[in-house]
Amino acid sequence: MNSSKGGPQHDYDIVIVPVADDKTMDTIQLYIADILTEEAIERLKYSKVNNQISFHTQRSLGYLKYIGRNVYA
Repeated sequence: MNSSKGGPQHDYDIVIVPVADDKTMDTIQLYIADILTEEAIERLKYSKVNNQISFHTQRSLGYLKYIGRNVYA
């Protein structure tokens, strides 16, 4: 999915993709400005997996099952 293009550009029911953390764009901007070079490469190495699951159709919602919730104080 490319949110800059106004929605899904595919016919998939469910899409699971890795999500970059908030520091990624800052690092890329510093690299483009020639402020960071080798350090940018190190900063952009993937260290923690964060996935986004996106349900795109009514059919995909049928795969969901409520199993409960956790309450944190």
